[in-house]
Order: sequence, then C-alpha cells, then structure tokens
Amino acid sequence: MIAKGFKGKYFSLAAIVATVSMANLQATASTVMQKEHELAKEKSKEKTAKDESSTIELDNIVVEAEGIKSYELRAGSNYEVYTSKDIENSKSIDLIDFLNRYTSVNISSTYGNIFTPKIDIHGFGLSSGFENVVILIDGKRINNIDLLPPLLSSIPLESVEKIEILKGSGSVIYGDGSTAGVINIKTKPSEGFNYKIFKGNYKTLGTTFSGGISGEGAFGYFYIDSYRSKGFREITADIPESREKKISSLFDITFFPNDDIDFTIQATNSKIKNYYANSLTKDQFEDDPKQEGNPNWAGYTYNYQIIKDRTVSFDLNYKINSNFKINLSHSKTDRFSEYVLSNYISRYDYKQYDLKLNYENGGFDWIFGVSKFDGDRENISNTTSKNSYDYYMNLSNIFEKHKLSLGYRRGKVEYKYDPNNGNDLSDSNSNHSITLGYNYQISNNSSFYANFTRAYQFPDIDRFFSYDFFTNSFVFNNFIDTMITKTYTIGFNKITKDQKLKISAFYIDVKNEIYYNPATYTNTNLDKTEKKGIDLEYRKKINGYLTGNLFYTYLIAKTKEDDIKDYEDKNLPGVAKHNITLSLNFKYNRFYTNISHIYRSSMYALDDFKNSFKQKQKPYNSTDISLGYELKKNFEIFAKMDNIFNYKNGVWIKDDVIYPENCVRRYYIGIKGNF
Repeated sequence: MIAKGFKGKYFSLAAIVATVSMANLQATASTVMQKEHELAKEKSKEKTAKDESSTIELDNIVVEAEGIKSYELRAGSNYEVYTSKDIENSKSIDLIDFLNRYTSVNISSTYGNIFTPKIDIHGFGLSSGFENVVILIDGKRINNIDLLPPLLSSIPLESVEKIEILKGSGSVIYGDGSTAGVINIKTKPSEGFNYKIFKGNYKTLGTTFSGGISGEGAFGYFYIDSYRSKGFREITADIPESREKKISSLFDITFFPNDDIDFTIQATNSKIKNYYANSLTKDQFEDDPKQEGNPNWAGYTYNYQIIKDRTVSFDLNYKINSNFKINLSHSKTDRFSEYVLSNYISRYDYKQYDLKLNYENGGFDWIFGVSKFDGDRENISNTTSKNSYDYYMNLSNIFEKHKLSLGYRRGKVEYKYDPNNGNDLSDSNSNHSITLGYNYQISNNSSFYANFTRAYQFPDIDRFFSYDFFTNSFVFNNFIDTMITKTYTIGFNKITKDQKLKISAFYIDVKNEIYYNPATYTNTNLDKTEKKGIDLEYRKKINGYLTGNLFYTYLIAKTKEDDIKDYEDKNLPGVAKHNITLSLNFKYNRFYTNISHIYRSSMYALDDFKNSFKQKQKPYNSTDISLGYELKKNFEIFAKMDNIFNYKNGVWIKDDVIYPENCVRRYYIGIKGNF
C-alpha cells in the first residue's frame, strides 16, 4: 500500500525522471562515462606522482554508502570520507579515538562505559543520538533493538579501509534509524603478518595481530585485537586490576572461482568486561575528577557490565553480465549483556537478510533491494522482538554536468512482547523514506548539490513497551509514535590535488522526536523540533611536508511545539552549538608528527529539556600530539599523548550528576610493523 500523499506527489515525479532519463541515455552515456574514466585516470596519475612525503589523500574518492558508487565530487549528499591513509596519518589508538578526534561526529562514553559510546550527528543529542545513526561494518548493522549503544570498540582500527559518514541522508538504503545519517565502515583484509603493541599509563596495554594469505581461488584473513587498562577513575572495591578489558577476533575466507563470483564466510567474536565508576557532584568533579563515584541506590560506587558478541555472516557477489550484479548476504548475531551488580541479563538473537540487484549502464545506475531483520531480546521475565521487512529502489542518472537521483523505501515493523506469564502483546507499523538529490558539476574540481530526504525511526523495544505499576505488567506505551524527519541540504564541494573544501547548510524538520522525559519517567515524543546549521570541512596540503585539517559545525537544535508548554522554544539538551576539530600533520623522511585539538562549546545537561538546571555542561577541550619514526620500511615506533593540558572534561546529566571523561593526561608508546 502506498502511503497517503505519496502516490500523486512523488510517483509521477519518479515516472518523469525515469522517462526522461531513458530518452536521453543513449545520446549522453558514452560521452559522460568517457569523461568520468578520463577524470579517474587523471586522478590516478596525480596520486602516483605525489611526493611520498604527502601526509593526506586529497583525491576525488569513490563513495558507496548510498548503494550506488559515485565520485565524492558528484555525490548528491553531505559526505565525509576517510581513507586508510587518513586513518594511518591520524595515529589514533582505536576507531572510537579516530571518530572522536578527527571527524565531525560527537562521541561520548555511556555514563563512563568507554566501549559502547554514545554518538551524535546533527543535533539529535548525546543522550539518544546513537539511535538516529545507522552504523555498518561491511554492510552489516551493529545497532541494537533497545537502548544498548552499538559496540564500536570491537573493530580494530588497523583493519579499516575506509569510513564514510553520510549526514542527513541514507534512509532509502538503510531505513529505520538513519534519520541523522549513516556511518559506513569498510574493512581491508591484507596479506602478510601485521602487528601493533602499545603501553600507556593507568596500566594500559593494547595489542593487534592480523594476517592474510592467498591461494588459488581463495583468500584467508584473521585478526586478534585486545585492550586492557586500569582506567583513570578510582574504585576502592575488591575488583580486578584490569577494569577495562576487551578482546576481539575475526576469521574471514573468500572464494573466487572466477572473475564473476566471490563468496565470503566471516566469523567475529568479542568479549568485554568493564568496571566503570559512578557520577560525581560538581564540587567533587572540580576537586578531583579521578576520585571514586557516589554510591547508587544499592550502595555500589561503580557499575560492572559484561558484553559478549558473536556474528557469522555469508556474502555472495555475482556479476551476471557487464551491467547487472547481484548481492546476497545473511548474518546471525548472538549477543549477551549482563549488568552484574543488578543481575540484569539480556540475550540477543539477530538475523539479517539482504538481496540487492545493481544495474549500471553509462550514466544510468539503479539499485533494487529487499531486506529482512529479525531481532529478539530475552531476559529472565520475557522475550521481546522487533522484526522488520523492507524493499527499496534508488536511481541515479547523469546528463553531462547534471546528476539526478531518486530513491524510495517502504518499511514495516512488527513488535511482540512475550512474557513468561503468557500475556502476549503484539503490534505493527509501517512507513516510508524518500530521497531526491541533484548535483551540478561546475568544473572538473567543483560541484554544487541539493538534497531532500524523508526518514523515519520506529521506537526501539525499550520505548515501545512500558511498565504499568498498577497492573504489575508491561503494556504498550501509548505516549510514543514513530519519529519522522525531513532534511533539506545544499552544499558546495571543491577537490583538487592540494585542497579539499566542502561546505553545506542543512535544515531538519522533526515530528515526534523520541526522548526520555526525566520529569515523568516516561519515553515519549516532542511534538515538533528543528535542527539547522552549517558544516565546513577544509583540508589543505600546505607544502610537501605539512598538511592541515579543519572541521567546523555550527548547530542550533530547538523545540518548536510541544504539549508540555515548558518544553516549547527551548534548546535541546546535549547539543553543542560550536564543534571544531583542528589538526596538523607533518612528515619528513621517516619522521612524522600529528597535533590536533577538539573543541565543543557548552551545552545544556542531558536531562535539561526545560533549560532550567543550575549547571550547564562545560566546554569540551582536548589537545593531543603523536610522534613516530620509521626505523625501516616495515617497522616503526610511535608515541601519543592525549589531553596534554589536562582539561577537565565531563558529561553533565543533571545538577550534581557528572561523569568525568577525558579529563586527565594519558600517554602511550608502542611499535608496529609487518612482514
């Protein structure tokens, strides 16, 4: 069934675009693709001819987060793209460190838990912004069906080939939960044996080992990644010395019997044990942010969580002919989470199924896909599920300097609550996404684009069901609805061999933004909210040895209308107006250094929807430096120091409820290499 208002308004537009595209395709496709290939060849020549001392790539990179491959310059959406060379030059310790310090993404620990960070893009807030961002590892979602943030720490940075951050778009391909955008992480199996070992203060030790081997018609790859640390917070209880502990592994084998087929089997496994201290008052925080937290209702000054995650996936790619490609994928995830002190255990069972058909012919590309997701969470009293079924299509057509894109997705979700007492609850809902994009190539190195995206977020199971204390049972949460966003973006890109400039302005109109109301202890909706701002990305190759990067986001997020009048015309909490990331990379022969600074302006505490708390979150500052020296081609030593000036950073939940974060000086020294 087509949604009300869609059939007349959008379906006719799709028909017009498709008809015009096919009528002009034969006349323009050959010329367009010839120019595209010539541009790619020129870029390849420039890359080869670069001085080896260059520290960042400024090439016109191919992006693929929206399903159809396109050069970065020709994309009709707001993209940030980072290659393996960008990642290597950042000298980050792990993936979370890189995203936090070298991109526009706002990341914070979850009440002190560093392994499952909270994520915000475009002002959906640190409290629950992670629910508005779809995070993909090689095309597989790692988001949860409840309020447990994604396990980003499970992926070693050394295995990452490319990171694409798609802001304000992506909902046609990825559906539910991509209202703010998508973080698409692509890994890179490599041959040989690679290692990284580092030590740091607070008894920190990290190791990564990986290796790959190829044979006739097959390639195998593995990694083992571990991390442990005492952490900088004090906990006087009798607990293990390694309070923050993680180990992850991957085994991957790909078969390619011929040039048209490849089949991949992959298994990943992660285990995390994390003791993290409770909150402090403002006086305690200012006196010593490392001190022990305040006791909770049960008398504990800390939390202890165990997470186990195991995923097995299968991918088949088949090139039917020169125009058609088909992809089949399936993954199964078993996840376990236990808050040990409260004996709260959850077991998750996720199954993902995806079928995609790609067609490429000159300047005309389209993708059609269907997907299915089955998610169950089981605990001591019930099993709750959130299952979805979706189909989508995305079209892209190039007419000389013009590029048009159009996409549509229809999604349906089914909820089921199955308690041990047999009082089942079930419900379903459906919604749709739309994307309209336009790109005009002004010259060989500059372009203008405009984009409109309609997206939706179905409530997760923690918000959709609530506990009725009068009946002593769970019921449907009648205070909550599906969130709808309409995002408008215009932008300008300029990419040359010496600089990359991207600037865009965006406006997001939100209906039924989902949030937790701390005053009434309910999950509900804000009737109407808005987010608007400017994104700026500027990278400059200053000379053969020095490059600089600047990322700046100006952002205003406010409520427009709400039944609770005290919440109208207020700044949304957990959102900084100014976000700045600066870095300088210097490389000469075998020596390199990287200096960076991150700044986020003050913001309202995460629970302060009335903007009435006495305490606001202080500005966030951190200056970091890394040094390295390549002793020989395949071996280097490195050192890194975070928060050089010992800024006291923290996350304010409410008055006198502060979780210290990156508020001490930390250093690391290590070696890395391959053979």
